[in-house]
Amino acid sequence: MKRIALLFVLILTVLTVAGQNSYFQTDTSFTSGARIIEGRYHDYFRKCRVYHEGKTTEYTPYQVRQYGLANGTEYFARDIELQGSTRRVFLEQILKGKASLYYYGDSQNSLYFIEKEGTTLSVIPNDSNKGDTHLSDFLEEISADCSAVREAAGSVKYNRLYLTRFVESYNTCTAMVLPQSRYGLILGAGVIKPVLSGNNSDRPLSYFDYRYQFAPAAGLFVNMPVLLSDYSVQVELVYSRSSYSYSASTDEIKYDLNGTINSLKMPLMLRYTHPAPRYRPYVNGGLVFAYNIMTDLELRQESLDDTPVIPVSDYSAFVKKIQPGFTAGGGLEYRVSENYSIFIDLRYNYLASLAAGSFLNSSGFTLTTGIIL
Repeated sequence: MKRIALLFVLILTVLTVAGQNSYFQTDTSFTSGARIIEGRYHDYFRKCRVYHEGKTTEYTPYQVRQYGLANGTEYFARDIELQGSTRRVFLEQILKGKASLYYYGDSQNSLYFIEKEGTTLSVIPNDSNKGDTHLSDFLEEISADCSAVREAAGSVKYNRLYLTRFVESYNTCTAMVLPQSRYGLILGAGVIKPVLSGNNSDRPLSYFDYRYQFAPAAGLFVNMPVLLSDYSVQVELVYSRSSYSYSASTDEIKYDLNGTINSLKMPLMLRYTHPAPRYRPYVNGGLVFAYNIMTDLELRQESLDDTPVIPVSDYSAFVKKIQPGFTAGGGLEYRVSENYSIFIDLRYNYLASLAAGSFLNSSGFTLTTGIIL
C-alpha cells in the first residue's frame, strides 16, 4: 500500500512539474504557475513583471534570482559591467552545460557571456574593428581542452547563431562544422527516356516502347547555406546530351525514331546535409529548368506492303525548347580535408512541356560525382 501511495505521489509530482509554465524564484521562495507579463524584448533584461493571485508585481534583479517564460526561456540575475559600472541585470540563458551561454541586450548593448563549470561569468569580446582577433583568441582559450572545436574559433562570428553552434560543439567536444558558400564541379551520367504527353495525338509516337538511354552530363554548381543551419540552396548549371534510337512496326509500316538532344539544365534545390565531421549524407529536391540548345530528331518510315509513306520527317518540334520540371534525390559527401570534399549523388529528374499538344517529355535518373571547393 505504501508503495502504491509513493508511486501516486511520484506521478502527481511529475505531472505537476510537466504542467508548469512560467515561474519565478527569490532567495526564499519558488513560485510556479504565475504568469510572467510580456513586455518589450529589452524589458526582460531589466525587470520581471508577474501576475499572481489577482495582482501584478514588478520585481528587479535584486529581488528575483531567476524566472522562466512559458516558452521555456529562462533569465538569471547576474552582475555585469555596463558603461564602466557594475549592474545587476537579467541574462537570458541560451545554453546550459559544461559551458553555459548567456545574452544581454538593450538599446545600446548586445552582449554575450560564457560561464564554464567552476569559473566565473566572462563577457565574450566583440571584434568591433576590422583585423581585431580578440574574439578568436578568447574562444581559443575557452576551448583549449577540446582541439576539435578550438580549430574553428577563428571562423566564429559575434552573433547568436555562431556562438550557439560553437558552445554546443564545445560541450560535446565534437568538430564544429560551419556552413559556408561553396562551389564545385559535376561529372556523371544518367539514363533518360521520353515520356509522351497526356494529350498526344501523333499516332507513330505511340508505337514505340520507350526505354532508358545513356546520357552523359557535366557542369558546375554553387551551394549557399541558409543562415547558420544544415539547410542550403544549391544552384547548378549542367550540360547533358541524350541520344534516342527506337524502332517499332505495324503490319504495313516500319518506324524508326532517332536523334539527339543537347540541353543546358539548371536545377534550383533546397538541400539538407546531416552535420558530421567527415561523412555527410544529404537529401535535396526542387525545381529544374532545361533549355534544349539543339534538338535533332527524325522519324523514318519504311513501307512493308507498298503503303505510301513519308520516308523521313523532322520530329524536332515535338521537343519543346524550354522544359520545366522537378528533381529529387540524395547522396553522400566525404570531407577529404578542410578545403575540399568529394561526393556521389543519385537523383531523379522529370521534365515536362507546359503547352498543350503532342510533345515528348523526359524522365530519368542521374548518377554524378564531383569535387566541392
